[in-house]
Amino acid sequence: QLGLGVATEINADEAYHAYREIRLLVLSVLGLTVLLLASLLVRLTRSREKAVGLAENATLVSNQLQKEISVRRKVENVLRESDEYIRAIVNSVLEGIITTDESGKIETFNPAAEKIFGYKDSEITGTDFRILVADTHQGLLEKRFERYRASGTSGLPGSSLELKGRRKKGTVFPMELSISEMRPGVTRKLTMIVRDITKHKRLEKKLRQLSSLDGLTGIANRRTFDRALDLEWQRASRNADPLSLIMLDIDFFKDYNDSLGHQAGDDTLKKIAGTLRILFKRPGDLSARYGGEEFVVLLPQTGPGGAGLLADRLRSEVEMLGIVHPGSHISKVVTISLGVASLVPKRGSRPEELVSEADKALYQAKDEGRNRVVKKDLIEHTVELKSGAE
Repeated sequence: QLGLGVATEINADEAYHAYREIRLLVLSVLGLTVLLLASLLVRLTRSREKAVGLAENATLVSNQLQKEISVRRKVENVLRESDEYIRAIVNSVLEGIITTDESGKIETFNPAAEKIFGYKDSEITGTDFRILVADTHQGLLEKRFERYRASGTSGLPGSSLELKGRRKKGTVFPMELSISEMRPGVTRKLTMIVRDITKHKRLEKKLRQLSSLDGLTGIANRRTFDRALDLEWQRASRNADPLSLIMLDIDFFKDYNDSLGHQAGDDTLKKIAGTLRILFKRPGDLSARYGGEEFVVLLPQTGPGGAGLLADRLRSEVEMLGIVHPGSHISKVVTISLGVASLVPKRGSRPEELVSEADKALYQAKDEGRNRVVKKDLIEHTVELKSGAE
């Protein structure tokens, strides 16, 4: 059999050309794909680097914040401890510590202040500080506060004042007030330190008394007499008033001590001083121990007549004490001799003149037998008043 077939002529160049175009297309697509993948890879790499950088920055920021938080906590702890420490000190001191605003309104009041004034912190906070000051010193403090509010330089801050304080019960007491200024911000505040100086004042008074009194007899001493004589001399000179002085001495006192001992002698001095206290009570009269067994009595506004009568009465009162004197040459009991001088101070004269004349009169009384009064009247003339043993 004869087979039939179809013969087709294929051009090799055309086929190869088509193949090449397809190949180029595939390669182009592959190239673009590679480029896209490479670009994506670069972007991914950069994103990763940024992410790593951000993470590192976040870590640094976190660490820094942790450090700052730690430092802040430490500072807060230090401040808290400091505040507690300061509060503990303020609450333990013996002085009252009070803080106020610039107008004087109380803001804090420590336990010592509570004890001094009798107020609790809760009831006094917000009250004007001047409630703690006696009425007699309100004006002084108010003026200082007014100047301070106006200028801030009133002399309040840094000043120390002695004022009369007033307790809750209304009692008044001496206090020392020290004031200083604080400026914690834009506002001005005051810190006041208060001391109750009642005991201090009592001690001062006692010391003044001790320094002015004779330690044995309890009457004025020589120093006090000298000061009083100067003052009364000046006053009498201005007013042309008479001024009298009695000077007295225990008769045969050395013999008394030799016979009975110094303790008995001290007891006798005390008894005579007691008689002086009883007899001379007028304001201005001053009895003093002048030295040893010698006493003086200063009599302002008293002339020779009155001074002489008082001296004679004193001589009699001492004799009537009946103190046995085994060493006396004139009596069985203790007696005294007295000299009295009276004058009106003149310009240019000195107090020593009165003392000198009284001393002369005393020695004259001794020379004439003791247990007597001799009066020197320097105003008019010299007269003797004699009594007792003749």
